[in-house]
Parts: sequence; structure tokens; C-alpha cells
Amino acid sequence: MGHGRPRRAVTLTGGSARATVRVAADVAYRDHLADLPACIHVEWFESLRQARAATSAADVLALGPDRGWSAAELLDTAPRLRWVHTRAAGVDRGQLKPLHRFRDAGITVTNGSGISSAPIAEYVVMAMLAIAKGLPGLVTAQQQKAWVKPGRTRDLQGSSVLLLGFGDVGRAVWERLRPFGVAATAVRRHPSAEPGIEVLGPDAWRSRIGEFDWLIVTAPLSSQTRSMIGVAELADLKVDAWLINVSRGGIIDQPALTAVLRAGTIGGAYLDVTDPEPLPADSELWAMPNVIVTPHSSWLSPRFPGRASELLADNLRRWCAGQSLRNVVDLDAGY
Repeated sequence: MGHGRPRRAVTLTGGSARATVRVAADVAYRDHLADLPACIHVEWFESLRQARAATSAADVLALGPDRGWSAAELLDTAPRLRWVHTRAAGVDRGQLKPLHRFRDAGITVTNGSGISSAPIAEYVVMAMLAIAKGLPGLVTAQQQKAWVKPGRTRDLQGSSVLLLGFGDVGRAVWERLRPFGVAATAVRRHPSAEPGIEVLGPDAWRSRIGEFDWLIVTAPLSSQTRSMIGVAELADLKVDAWLINVSRGGIIDQPALTAVLRAGTIGGAYLDVTDPEPLPADSELWAMPNVIVTPHSSWLSPRFPGRASELLADNLRRWCAGQSLRNVVDLDAGY
């Protein structure tokens, strides 16, 4: 598995090295899925029609890239299905909508949390360094053949960051920021004592948001986190604070963010995710000088297919051995 720790585990009864486990798997896994137990029988699919046929007698469904349909469409014709895996970290999008269908059917869902933590964390550090050292302006000056130094720079050393979300990605970001001398505070559902970092509960951060130079969003999108950064939170940020979002656009009230960016009451925003996606061509955010927009690309890595397949293979081995699965999704919490 990629950088990060498994989130949650569950033991599923019925897995056995002596029984055949039928797996319907997206062809995206085919080139990397290896070292499977003898009990595993895989049928591959790429289209919805192929998926229906493959899942009709399947115990396990392994989803690959979003192909424009939801696995919920297969439930009525997949009577043996007991476990659905997605290589995506988030379960808020079309592949698993509506999520309650899987809960109601008693189906376990696992996700790809952790397999993209390393590239996303590297992306965050890149974003912070680009902002701190004025890289966007330097690139523009080069294109204009102008010998122009940045108007303002800053050091990462001695700055402070609030990590809104402290799962696999948040931890990976923190590990990479520590050598830069950045002071970090994190937020997670359950506060905890961690060496070298203060970890707050889900509400304690609001009264302290004005203390930080950087606000980095790595929390999952759920009914509890949607629009959790709104008018009040944005108003309390430092005037030179930067917001970096590598999670989901819906966590931020985008019209409110656009307003404060237009007014210049925060330093700026680095948005790898927006609401909606793709960002419409007529959005103000594209042309704002204090905004950097990238096309939800922080997770990209040539090692992603291999990492995704390694996680799936490990969970299939666990299933056959009757052991706990990694990355089980809390279907009530939505992540």
C-alpha cells in the first residue's frame, strides 16, 4: 500500500482457503494484480454490461476508474455480493451512489485510502514552496523575457499550518513538512495526543483558525464537512494566509471563497479541487492573481495502478484467510 496507515478493519466470515471466491474486477487491475491465493477466481469487466455478467455470481466487486455508472445498479442482479472495493479514497461520488444502498444490503465497502497519500503530500509541499517563493510570477516573467524578482516571498521555516483532516494524506503532509521547520496543528474527528503535533477535535479549530499561515484541507467530504469552511471561517483567516485544498471542492463555500479572494482579505488559494469539477470556464477563479487552479491532479503517479492493485491483492488474501480487511468505510459516516 502507498504511504499512510490503514484506517479501519473488519472481519468478514465465510472467507476460506478451501472455497472459491469469485471476484468481478475492473480491467484496470489486470496488469498489476498478482500473487493471489488459489481460492480467487477473477472475471474482468470494462463496460456496465460486462460488469452485470461478471457480478451475477460474484462475492467481491473491485471497481476501477469511474466509468459513468454506479455499482448500486448491479445490486439487484448480484445476490452473492458481500464486498465492494473502490480504488478511490473518497466514496462521495458516482461509483458508489447512493451509499446507503450498500449499507442496507449488508455489503462491506473498502476504499483506496493511503495509495495516493505520497503524491498528494508532495503536491502540497510543492504548492507551498511555489507560493512562498513566488514561482507563478517568476514563470510569468520568464514568458515575458523580463528580469523581475518576486514582490514578496516567505519562508516555510517558522510558519504555522492547520491540517484540516489528519488521515493518511494529512499525516503524509505533516511528515514532509516537519523537516522544513513548520509548526503544525491537525484536526480530526477524535482528538489525540501525538508527538510533535497538536491534534484538535472537530470543532476546536474554529476559534483558532486566525493563528495559522496555511490552511490545508485534506478532510473527506461528507454531510458533516460540506461547506465547513464558509463565510465566518474565511473572515477569521490571517490577511496573508493561504488556503490549499487537495480533498473535495464541496468542503469550502466556493462563492464565499471567491468573495474574499476578490477582496484580497486572505493571501490566496491553491485549489486542486473545485465545486463543480471541471471548474467552469467563466469562473472568476481562473483569472485571479492570488489563485492557482489545477485539474484535480495531485494524486497522479505512475505508481498508482501498482499501489491500487497491491492493496486489493492484500485484502483478497485477507478475505481468503478469514482476516480483517483494510480500509473499511464507515457507511454511516460516509468515509
